[in-house]
Formats: sequence, C-alpha cells, structure tokens
Amino acid sequence: MRSARAPAPAAARGGLALYELYRAASRAAAPAVLLWRRLQGLEHPTRWPERLGRPSAARPRPGSPLVWFHAVSLGEGMAALPVVRHCARLHPGLPVLLTTTTLSSFEVIKDLLPDGVIYQFAPLDCPDAIDSFIGYWKPSLVLLMESELWPNLIMSAAAKGIAVALLNARMSLKSFNRWSVPLGLPLVTLMLSKLSLVAPLSTIQAVRFQLLHTPPGIIHFAGDLKYAVGDVNVGENEVNKINDLRQQFSNRPLWMAASIHRGEEQVILQVHEELIKMYPTLLLILVPRHPQDCKNFSLALKKQEVNFVLRSTNEVVSSGTRVYMVDTLGELRMLYRVTPVAVIGGSFLPGLAGHNISEAAAAGCAVVTGPHVGHFYHMLLDMWQINPLAVKQVAGEFKLLQTLKELLGDAETLGACQRAAKDAFSIMSHGVVNRVWNLVCSLAGTLRRGNAQEDNCTVECDMLVPGGLPKKLDTNQGGREAQSECSHPMPLSHSPAATCQLLPPSRRTRLLTPCPRAGAAPEAEAALLPGALRAESLPRHVAVVMDGNARWARARGLPSAAGHEAGRRALEETVRLSRAWGVRALTAFAFSHENWSRPKARASRPPARPRAAMASFASDEL
Repeated sequence: MRSARAPAPAAARGGLALYELYRAASRAAAPAVLLWRRLQGLEHPTRWPERLGRPSAARPRPGSPLVWFHAVSLGEGMAALPVVRHCARLHPGLPVLLTTTTLSSFEVIKDLLPDGVIYQFAPLDCPDAIDSFIGYWKPSLVLLMESELWPNLIMSAAAKGIAVALLNARMSLKSFNRWSVPLGLPLVTLMLSKLSLVAPLSTIQAVRFQLLHTPPGIIHFAGDLKYAVGDVNVGENEVNKINDLRQQFSNRPLWMAASIHRGEEQVILQVHEELIKMYPTLLLILVPRHPQDCKNFSLALKKQEVNFVLRSTNEVVSSGTRVYMVDTLGELRMLYRVTPVAVIGGSFLPGLAGHNISEAAAAGCAVVTGPHVGHFYHMLLDMWQINPLAVKQVAGEFKLLQTLKELLGDAETLGACQRAAKDAFSIMSHGVVNRVWNLVCSLAGTLRRGNAQEDNCTVECDMLVPGGLPKKLDTNQGGREAQSECSHPMPLSHSPAATCQLLPPSRRTRLLTPCPRAGAAPEAEAALLPGALRAESLPRHVAVVMDGNARWARARGLPSAAGHEAGRRALEETVRLSRAWGVRALTAFAFSHENWSRPKARASRPPARPRAAMASFASDEL
C-alpha cells in the first residue's frame, strides 16, 4: 500500500492555518453542543460523558494492538458490523473497539456485537475529547466508515503515528461542493493527505475524492459493505418473531413501506387507500425511519380514520387492521422476511437520498424505490446490470401505485422480481467482507491475513480497476507482482485476490493480455468487451462505463445510444480535466490509459476549483 502523499507546501500551510482555526472553534463550541444535544434527548442519559472522551469500560490487554471502528449512525454501523465480526473471528485475541454517535445505533448494535468487542459512544470532534479518547484506548489502526471526515480525529491520530483508513468511502455532491470552496479545500486536502487508505463505493466517488486531492495511490476498490448488511443469518429469536407475525397476518395480501421519512407517509397512505379498493384485506407494514415520527404518523392515520396497530403495544392484528406500524428499533431485517414487497423510503421527496436496498433484496422481497436515491444509485446500477427486474424505480405516487398493482395482482411477475432481487444480492455480496479485510490487512502489517486462499489462483481482472490497468501477476509465486509494460500501473502491494477479484465470478472478464491497448491485438481486446460493445478502438474501461450508461438510459425508456453518448461525453471531459489538472489517475479511473481514440484537445482555461471540475459528475446518478 502506497504511503500518503504530502500536499504542496503552500497548500499545506493554508490547510494548517484553517485547521488551527477549526481546532480553536471546536474546543470553544463543544460544551454548548453537548448541552444542546442532551436537552434535545439526543444523548444517552448516563453514558454521555463518553462523548467527552471519558471511557466507561476498561481497555483490554494494555500495550497490545487495538483496532478502532467508527461509524456515525445506524446505517454506517450496520455496514461496519460484518467487518467487525470478521475481524473478531479471525483474530479472537485482538481488542476491537466500535464507536457510533446516535442513540438509535446504540440501541440496535450493542446486542449484535460479538463477544469481546467493546462499544463506546464516539467522542466529540474537539481537541480535548479526541486526545483523551486516543490517549486512553491507544488504537493501532482507525477505520472510519463512509463520510466520517473529522479534522481533529484524523489529525490527532496521524500526529501519533496511527494509520487511518476510510472504508466504504463516499462523498455526496452537497459535501463535495462544501469542501470545494476556497476555505474548505485546503483543510480537506490536508486531512485526506493523512489517510493511508480510501476504499470508495464507486468510480464516481473515487473521482470526487481525487478532485479534492486525495493521493491516487491510497485509493483501492473493494466493493460496497452495505451488501454485507443483509448477508446475516436470522437468529432463533427472530425466527419466532417471524412465525408469530405470519400467524397474525393470516396469509393476507401485504406490502411494506420501510424507512419512511416525514412527509412521505402522505404518499404511502394515499397509495394504500387506492390499493384497498382493489384488495379489501390488504395490510400495510409501515416502518418510520425515525421512531420520533411515529406520533405524527399516528395522528395522520387517526385523521384518516384508518384502523392501525402499533408494534410496541403487542396488540394482535385483527381482520379490520389496515396498517401495522413498527415503532420499535432493530427489526427491519426481520420484517423484510415477512413481506413479499418492500418499498424503500427516503426516496420520494426532493432532498432525500435513499436508503440501503440490499437488506430487502437479501430477504427475497420485490424491491421498489423512489426517484431520489443519492449515492445508492450505484447499487441500483449494479443490480440492474445483473437483472433489470432486481429493483423497480418509480417516478412518483402514480407510478408507485401502478407498480404495486402489478406486483400484487400477478404472482408470476412478483416471483420473478423476488428471484431477481435475491440473485442480484447474492452475486454482489459475494466476498465483499474478505476483500475489505484484505485491504485492511495490507495496510496494517501487524495483522495477518486470515484464510486467504490465493495459491495457484486463476488471475482474473475486474471491469473497474483502480489506478489503471493491473500489473501482470505471477500466480506461481504466491501472488507476487511481476513487471508490466503498462503506462499507468495500478498500485498493487497486496494479493491478486484482494485487488483483482473485486467482483463476483459472473461479472469478471479474463485477462488475456498483460496490457491490452486500443488498436492492438483486436481479437484479445474484443474478448474483453461486453457483447454488443466490442470495438477495437475502445478499451474495456470505457466500454464498461458506457454500458452502465446504456442501462441507465434503457431504464428510463431512452435509446441505448443516448446512454452511450452521455458516457462518451463524460469520459472526454474526464480526459480534458485530467490534463488540465495534471491528475494522471483521473483518467485511469475512467479507462485503461490515454492510448485510445483521444478527443480533440479543446483550448480551455483550467477550472478554478474542484467544484467546477465536477461538471460532468454533477449528478449522483452518473
């Protein structure tokens, strides 16, 4: 794993100055922030001192290495949980610490942790709390989840020589724009230069991180840990709950609306009212995203004179019950195994950004989501590429109603969608935890790889490879690297299993030549490209991106050519920006190298800052 690259001296000075300002401001504001959160009921009534870095548990084995996982809320915490379990299983004597911020994550995750794993509330990002926390726990490795970029945490850990990694890394367009302003860019550049590993969710996320000056050598793909959230066996207690609910529901037709935000309940209840006209015994399982919204949802149901039952009251569902509202935490994964159709909320109103669909797919539900899915769009694309029926995305209330009528009224269509979702999940979730852990192990030399079966493996290369084409791998030498003639070698300091096998077998293509080039060895080049997109002039990375855009176009009723053209325009802009900015790896993320049918150079002034450079990537749905 390549070490992080230091920012330029001028940028480093600007970043340090901004960091000192942030450090002083965070120290002054921390007491007021914590007091406000306590008054709002956002902190634990007795464990709130942990937010100041004061531990409530003893550190096991003082002086031994400790791995610290940090996630902000329930979704990120659930994504970290499979890796935590994997770590505890492979290294039973290694102390592991998991921290989160929110009460909801605490209520759910504390009962799911393996024996021996310590749970604490994360310290506020102020110097005193962070220094106290790190000084007590003395972690050897810090693994942050998704978008947890906290200046005091990262800078303090780096100053103490602690490696920091960002797993499942993502950055929303809103966050990207915020960090891209002149006052934000030097600070985020300084922070990102202190990271030792960034494992992004998708290519577009990798490009965003590079535009914020993340060193390309530390960016490695491993897959989306959100797929691993649903890949957990149901316990005996949950099996009993499932059987009890099925008995109460008495084989009635039903559907579930999960993770519903305030305002979305109007859409859901209106659709349910229309569906009841066709299916008089239809039952809706309504799961608010935030338990505090249950009161508002209950008032809306009473106003409409809808007969409903709250799960927390343990009332039995009668034949007259129309809505079963779940006002408890941590039961969503179990409830998906009860319903045949799951509508994923957080996606029907502007400003929302969707939620994880993989849990519903893992349970074998027919999955439906709205138009506003944010960074989860890459998950939809992945599943659509396997089977277009895996997820149904609807434009609004009317389309949702039509889709539910089709699913509830046609058993064959319902079964096809259920099978497609489950199959797509199985393919996408295969090996993702192992790949992430292999990256972590390559970063932390003190941790051994566990159960790595890499000897005499068949070298296969992904359709999306970070940093350019891979080096030629010598599998007869235990996965060690051999020299390559590729002009943009991929940073490979770990095994072929960790780097090359980033996708399940059904989505890999065999590497027939060490460095396929445009116009050279056309028969080998053609074998690498997806069927209809085989062309001598296009390296496979271009074809893959364009193929994704073609599927994007077809999903919206547009001709495939529109998607191809959109993909080509985006990639041409990437070439231009990579030259203007001098960021070599920007091109490498989009396609193999620059030896392809290059677009004509356009004389244009380099953009003033990364936000302008992101013009081609302005949508989370690229």
